[in-house]
Formats: sequence, structure tokens, C-alpha cells
Amino acid sequence: MSDELFFDGSTLRWGGESWSAVSGPHGNGRLPEGTYTVDVDRRTGQSTSLGKGFRDRETGLEWFIPLTPHFGTSRTGLGIHPDGNVPGTLGCVGITSRADSFYRRLAGVTSLRLRVDY
Repeated sequence: MSDELFFDGSTLRWGGESWSAVSGPHGNGRLPEGTYTVDVDRRTGQSTSLGKGFRDRETGLEWFIPLTPHFGTSRTGLGIHPDGNVPGTLGCVGITSRADSFYRRLAGVTSLRLRVDY
């Protein structure tokens, strides 16, 4: 199954669903505009061992899904995760509400792209 996500700086959209989300302002700022592969096959399981910055405030579980840019950038370590700890991210997409429903929707997904356009 192939699908596409869209992120505009405040909302992550996937088909008819959407999640409040943030990127930046910490570190090198928000996620650069462009297209990314969402590496669903390299996502972490839900655990309590990644750190507070990856913690879903509603479930207490932590997870991370890496992103691979389709353009040249020096930025590394980019991904999608719940926005835990201090509000904001170091450049990832941090889901601020209903993060568990996003993670659960990944079940059975083998190919996913993210388009970022502010």
C-alpha cells in the first residue's frame, strides 16, 4: 500500500484524517520543505525507552519513524514522533494530539511519503 502525508507546519494530513503537529523551533528549526520517504519499516516499537521528547502525553508510550529526504540537505535524524517534553522539536514532525491513532494507522502500510509545504 502506498500513500502520502501532507504537513503544512501545524497539521499533518493523511487521507481524511488529520493530527495537530509542530516542527521546530529548536535546533536547526523546522523540517525543510520538500518530499520525504517515511521509513515505516524502520519505525521503532512503542516503548518507554526513547526519552521524554518522543513521549505521547496521552499514552505515555514513545516512538520514532525516520524520514529520508528526496533532496540534498545536511540535516540528519529527522522523523515523525509524538511531541513530548518541552513543546516543539529539533526539526522533526512532532504530533501534539492523538499520536497513538497515527501510529496505529501505520499497520499494514509498506510505502508512505511525506510532502512538506509551508
